Amino acid sequence: MQYTLKNKPSDFIVVEDMDIEHSGNGEHVWLWIEKQNLTTDVAKSLLGKAFDVQLRNVSAAGKKDRHAVTRQWVSLQLPGKAPSLVDEASQILEAFFAEKPLYEGESLVILEAAVHSKKCQTGCHKGNRFEIVVETEQAINDEQLSSAASTITAQGFPNAFGDQRFGRDKVGLPEVDAALCKIHPKTKPGRLKPKESWTCSQARSVLFNAVLEFRQEKGLWDKAVLGDVMNLSGSQSCFCVGEDEDLGAIQSRIDEGDIIPTGPLFGRVNPQMQPSAEIGEIEAEVWSRLSPQAQKTLLNLQSASRRPLWVKAKELHAEVVEAGFKTTFWLPKGAYATECIDAIVKSYQQMA
Repeated sequence: MQYTLKNKPSDFIVVEDMDIEHSGNGEHVWLWIEKQNLTTDVAKSLLGKAFDVQLRNVSAAGKKDRHAVTRQWVSLQLPGKAPSLVDEASQILEAFFAEKPLYEGESLVILEAAVHSKKCQTGCHKGNRFEIVVETEQAINDEQLSSAASTITAQGFPNAFGDQRFGRDKVGLPEVDAALCKIHPKTKPGRLKPKESWTCSQARSVLFNAVLEFRQEKGLWDKAVLGDVMNLSGSQSCFCVGEDEDLGAIQSRIDEGDIIPTGPLFGRVNPQMQPSAEIGEIEAEVWSRLSPQAQKTLLNLQSASRRPLWVKAKELHAEVVEAGFKTTFWLPKGAYATECIDAIVKSYQQMA
């Protein structure tokens, strides 16, 4: 079934979910913003200019979609000024745009302002809520759509990195390999330029997706397998499935959502998170697809970590609308709404 997303910004709404109680004092102004047709980086730059704050002192928990209506927190470090600017924040931004208007279709407004003693740290949010209209070429059956949504709610979906991660040029293994090889061999991990950091991130994402696809082909993406690395749901803790483990008990914990199989974000190996047996062989085969020089660069610049192979959407609801269907759901940070949509569509097709 063919479908399209983001035909207009209001068809793709993202609201950041962050559980925070502002202290009411400190040097950081927190702004609850709504933006449209702007990246988070551009929004941060504009806010920095409007409030005369250097970009390095403007922080956000995560990056939100450009072609969408999104709401998120952004903090600005303003020593000695923060409390006095809270009530005037909206007027300051409006005055800035009166002199330097945005392009047609773009918007950035402040919905709320508060003062806090700490800045908005990257990744400090819990997740995001989505409201998305999916336009389809064919009429949607309401009963089948509800069944598809129920299926995805129960079993989850592959936690692949979405196309947004790779940019307009659809970066693949050859491109990231070549980009890694261009990074100077004496580059230090803590001194990566933004482009170099992005190259490493894309390379790890490409390789993770390759491992996930490999495991899907073998039917192992959601199964308990000897040598696998499991993530305790809702935490950063991981453990390896050893020979003395009861695979049946492990599988029950997977089915209950207590633990989740993981895939690699390649880098310098942590022995405690190193898979073995069949899973180790799968990951080694994917890793071998990089050239030796690219491998050396990634090992030098990145520490290995793990990412869940699948994710479950919460509060998932789908309903038929004139254009196709509309769906709402919550995802943890790092998961891609587009992958959830794709899973719903594939589940719907299987029921047709």
